[in-house]
Amino acid sequence: ATKTIGLFVQSIRGYYGQLADAMSEQCKEEGYELSIFVTDDEQFMLGCLISHRVDGAVILHSGFSEDSANALLTAEVPVLFLDRELQGKTVSNVLFDSYATGQMAAKYLCQLGHKRIMFVEGQDTYDGIMRRRGFMEYMETVGNPVPEEYQINGWFDREVANKAMKEFLDKELPLPEAIFASNDDSAFGCIKALLGAGYNVPEDVS
Repeated sequence: ATKTIGLFVQSIRGYYGQLADAMSEQCKEEGYELSIFVTDDEQFMLGCLISHRVDGAVILHSGFSEDSANALLTAEVPVLFLDRELQGKTVSNVLFDSYATGQMAAKYLCQLGHKRIMFVEGQDTYDGIMRRRGFMEYMETVGNPVPEEYQINGWFDREVANKAMKEFLDKELPLPEAIFASNDDSAFGCIKALLGAGYNVPEDVS
């Protein structure tokens, strides 16, 4: 045994860094070390796990395919997936109620009286998909669907969201009255672009 747990993520900014800190503290209490792998190389991730470079792993990564996940099931590698529906003898998961979160956000903005609302999409993960579904379905239900031009992709990333918001502002469309970003990093990126363009938040945009 290596007495090491692996955390496989695409970033350690924002929430991911907080997660890593909390996991590291818990690992120390249990006599383990935490190795953090920030990578987009799926084969590298699979190789680390199959070759038992770590005793077990926590994976929060949109680039980890179903085929690779099934390979871990077959190899009986101890893995906990965050934000993915997968169960097996040595594989389990933790899911967030992102559908309800999306619905709550849409309801809140509508109750404030906002009509022209922008949605900043996240990654193509369980969390991103369900949050989008909850938000969009609520908006459809109240008869105010989000136009395509008011849907931008922030990819759960501050810089990506900042660039996407700048590109939207360059189109000189009417400013959204409110924005729902799929996570804090995306929200910060959008706010930075709005402030840079001379707008006030939340006075001009909620």
